[in-house]
Amino acid sequence: MYLVLAAAASVAGAGIIGVAGAKVVADLLVMAGIVLWVQRSYVCDVEHAPAGEAAAIAGACAPICATQLMRGLAIGSDIIILGMMMSRADVGIYAVASRLFMFMMSLAGSYFVIQLPRFAEHAAESTTVLRRELSTSLRRTLPLGGLGIVALAVLAGPVLWLLFGDGFGEAAMSLRLLGIAVVANLVGRTYRQILLVREKQGVDFRVSVAGTAVHIAVKLALIPMFGILGAAIGTLAGETFQMLAQMRAAGEELRRVTITPADEPTKA
Repeated sequence: MYLVLAAAASVAGAGIIGVAGAKVVADLLVMAGIVLWVQRSYVCDVEHAPAGEAAAIAGACAPICATQLMRGLAIGSDIIILGMMMSRADVGIYAVASRLFMFMMSLAGSYFVIQLPRFAEHAAESTTVLRRELSTSLRRTLPLGGLGIVALAVLAGPVLWLLFGDGFGEAAMSLRLLGIAVVANLVGRTYRQILLVREKQGVDFRVSVAGTAVHIAVKLALIPMFGILGAAIGTLAGETFQMLAQMRAAGEELRRVTITPADEPTKA
């Protein structure tokens, strides 16, 4: 719906305001459709939860919400810092690589819509099974991530020229680095599932705060020297740090959990 409305806005000459309006209208229509579908598909009487229970639920959700805010700040900090330190032309050139980066991140994120329930199911079984699911997930995704890195190394320049035209090829190296950052994010989010299913949202939040600090610090240091390339390096550094921190936290959690009966050998 967004693509259709945005194309119509472009044809009508509505410019960037029309594109933004298309996004808003499309999201509202999808929201309305989901609400109608739920109301027609599920009929139930739900009593309001007591105030104390609602507050407890809000408190339990707070670390996840805060983590999402931290991640949004980390990923979006490159454009903000570039805007403060560099010219509008540099921001525009880097923005195309950044948007492709966000598109790749969205594709990777859709995988965890499927994977998280599998981790949650195995979390109640045994630590050994959970480790096995983690290993299987990495074997499934890492080859694809490596293939994507190789493809970007070869095709980043032609893709930018084809999609956006002359002049945007300057962002090719930034796009290559951002492609590696996507793979680091994919690996880190795989380990993050361990923290989520083990109810370690507080640990996950602290890791995200540290990762956001690395994102911003490296970008502030490198953008004045290297411009848009410094922004991409900062994103790669932040995502790599986040990945390593999540790997460490998940590893500690798996070692800490007491072995369940399902892990013990069967006695004759």
